[in-house]
Amino acid sequence: MLFINITVYQRLLLFFSILLFLISYLFQNIFLTIEGLSILIFLIYTKNIFRAKIGNIIVKREVLEKQIFAKQPVNVRTTIENKGGFIKLDIEDVLPDNSKIFDGKNKTIKHIKKGETITLSYQIKFLSRGKQEFPGVILKLFDLYNLYNINIKKVPETIVWVHSDPKEIQKAKRITKREHVQIDAPSLFGLHSMYELDGIRVYQPGDRLKDIEWKATSRLNKIMTKLFEKKEILDTYILLDCSSSMKISAGSISKIDHASKISIHLTKILQSFRHNVGLIAFDEFKIIKKINSTKNYNQIFKNLTDLPKQLKIDNYQIKKPIESNDSTNCQSASHQRYISTIFPFLVKERRMINDSSQASGIYESLRHLMIDNTIKHLIFITDMENNIQSLYRTINIAAKKGYKLWLLTFFSPFYNITKNELDTLKLEDVYMNFSIRENIFKKLKKLNIDVVDLTPKTEGVHVFEKIRGKKK
Repeated sequence: MLFINITVYQRLLLFFSILLFLISYLFQNIFLTIEGLSILIFLIYTKNIFRAKIGNIIVKREVLEKQIFAKQPVNVRTTIENKGGFIKLDIEDVLPDNSKIFDGKNKTIKHIKKGETITLSYQIKFLSRGKQEFPGVILKLFDLYNLYNINIKKVPETIVWVHSDPKEIQKAKRITKREHVQIDAPSLFGLHSMYELDGIRVYQPGDRLKDIEWKATSRLNKIMTKLFEKKEILDTYILLDCSSSMKISAGSISKIDHASKISIHLTKILQSFRHNVGLIAFDEFKIIKKINSTKNYNQIFKNLTDLPKQLKIDNYQIKKPIESNDSTNCQSASHQRYISTIFPFLVKERRMINDSSQASGIYESLRHLMIDNTIKHLIFITDMENNIQSLYRTINIAAKKGYKLWLLTFFSPFYNITKNELDTLKLEDVYMNFSIRENIFKKLKKLNIDVVDLTPKTEGVHVFEKIRGKKK
């Protein structure tokens, strides 16, 4: 049952009627008594009429954009349809947290007839990414004389997923030029040839004329020629984990956004060293995006910039990184696809995988890289949280095949835990996750794999600096 509130105008009339009764009693004036009684009857009548006119009010809200990005305008349309009688409505569509009005109005006051519809059209901007929910629409119903009102809150369920501002990821393109990055990368030399200046020596018959060092020749009064050292360069592939744990929705930056920025930085630096760079993005089930090794920076940059927009943001919470121990005998289509994916290179280890439905993405990525039987440089960017055993086995297989490996890994508490959320259960999960990761990292380091822990402030240059520091 709706509770009817009284306004200040009703209180004034009620006070005036009581005052008339007192005066009529003191001065024995029957007309003042009639006037006071008339006011009381009027107040009761208007209240009953107002109650009778209150009908169902239907509220619908629609967010017009299919994809929503932080700090960009979002169009919202809210309609309020009156199924009752003629009343006055004070409407406010409450904005979600971390948002502000950009254009238009999210509130209005209007008299509305039966069957009439009021439409609120406005634009808002979300200040941060992640899951956002509209609290509801607050309605205040007034009678025609503003004597009574009723407060109603309608909550049409509207949940939106806000992606990071694309401009924030595009800033990663402004990477330091090669001349400002003093990096040694001896672990990247391998198959494809390149020549680097190693020094000068006296000209010998058969040397190319274009290699003559004329400044040294004029200074030493004898013909000197440049001496080049031939080096082999590996193709580099960035393997980007896009599983559910990488799409944490809390905080101003997600792991997948940060991984995209790191990938853009690494691509720019490696291509400045004349490396071909490719990209494979995978989730628990399949390869999402695949770009063969190339020197075309803009191609990889465009795909990495668009990648976070294409992924659904999950309201993910930290989970224990232990895979299911339940073996499956299911012969479904997904199971058969999984078996056919890993069979060419993992026949003997097939029974060691516990959860086939959540491992094919990483195995399919490695299978694709192993097709041409050439050694490559692989950069895994993952939080080692989903399918941790599958990731470990894949990296182990690649190491045994002679691949050069870097493992760049995130620690989830940097991205989605605040001080207010550090309860006992969450701390236990964090500790469990940390312990398992550290044990696996010890095993990987014995295989001569470079492991780098990433924080939200880590950039591509820092990755090279850390790897260079480990090799000194």
